[in-house]
Amino acid sequence: MRQRRLIKRHFSSCLALLLPMAFLLAISSPAPLHAELLTIEERGGLSGAYFYPDHGPDSVEVYLIIKSGGFDEGDGPDGIAHYLEHLVWLSTSAPDGQATAARHEGAWITPDITVYSLLGPPEDLDTFLATIANVFALPSVDEHFMIEERDVVLREYDFRYADDTSYPIARRLNRQLFGDAPMGGSVAGTPETIATMTPAMAFALHARTHVPTNAVLFITGKANIATVKRLVAKHLGDIPAGDPPPERAYASFHGRREISETSVKNAPYEQIIYAKRVKLNTLIPRDELSVKLSLLESILDSSREGSLAKPLHYDDFIARWYHIEFLAIEPGEILFIFKAAPDYGVVLSDLLNAFEDIVQAIADKGIPKATFDRIKKKRLSALHRGESRRERVIRLVQDQTAYDAAPIDPKTEDSRYEAITLDDVNRLMQAIAGPGDVAAALISPE
Repeated sequence: MRQRRLIKRHFSSCLALLLPMAFLLAISSPAPLHAELLTIEERGGLSGAYFYPDHGPDSVEVYLIIKSGGFDEGDGPDGIAHYLEHLVWLSTSAPDGQATAARHEGAWITPDITVYSLLGPPEDLDTFLATIANVFALPSVDEHFMIEERDVVLREYDFRYADDTSYPIARRLNRQLFGDAPMGGSVAGTPETIATMTPAMAFALHARTHVPTNAVLFITGKANIATVKRLVAKHLGDIPAGDPPPERAYASFHGRREISETSVKNAPYEQIIYAKRVKLNTLIPRDELSVKLSLLESILDSSREGSLAKPLHYDDFIARWYHIEFLAIEPGEILFIFKAAPDYGVVLSDLLNAFEDIVQAIADKGIPKATFDRIKKKRLSALHRGESRRERVIRLVQDQTAYDAAPIDPKTEDSRYEAITLDDVNRLMQAIAGPGDVAAALISPE
């Protein structure tokens, strides 16, 4: 399905795969959540309902965000939530029954949320809300087409991962870190798990997750609040809230460090995949932790003193290329992902040792204030480039919902970055260099 950029909890291609407007009564007036984002308190069974009036583009957008994703599959096979997303959008139809929602458009899934969206002219808002309401109904297309849809899911897998020789290794490392807990799985599944999926499995997952109490509706665009209230009440006001889904099982820490050497047929080059799971001493909400990690990631990726890039890549030519990613996977819990290829003449074990030594040295010495100030200023400036105001609000609503947190407006996101101190990032760096569960693979071509 089409995928938009969501929070980096999209759990990169390997590890962890790697990302409801209420029932608005005429007698109620919308309460301002922030300066531009409105929330409606009388939301019926929906978990949340928000409206961002934007009179720029001549369009409206509707998003129904299910607060369950690829890591909420229960006992189902890996990828069953992705298959369900396909079936729901395949069978969600316009109210007149004459058209179905475009396949492979308007729906996507991340580890934490499933999103269904519609975009079009303002006069289509009535139809859009009728369509979105059908997401809560059990998929009703012919079973033959539902079975065929497994092939579509498999083609998506092939497109993304069939030629990625590191993907099976990344899945294995993920299981080493998280075991049989949901975060040990993958959103995409595998050809083997996809082949076992049945519509009945998807229906069972739908009954647990696709209920109003587990959904947030967000509308933005050229519309007035009175119209939005009337249409949401018309199409969504009578759907029962349902029961909240069971909480996701937590993966305990095991205190292990597992480093393996693996030869892979058709691997294009030598590389390292490294993942470290770290628990902080304090519980920081995921949305706030993610902002701090984003800034730390930018610092380490820079070419300035106190970065990872400077000694690892620019100065000593240890890594030919590398990639780092920090993910706030639980309140006060971090997943640190590092991928790299050794520079010419560097062996994989030396690359791994150098990487860990540099991380420890940065933690011991601390990030220089000049580097912190410079990168923080650039990061704040970047927040105002590349996204329109509407796009940024859409991103924030989806990101915050994925973190199970209330939406924030762009001004609040700015203030969160502004509030980060040098001590904040240095404490995070010390934690990342400290104890944690490690799973890594040194990969060589066979």
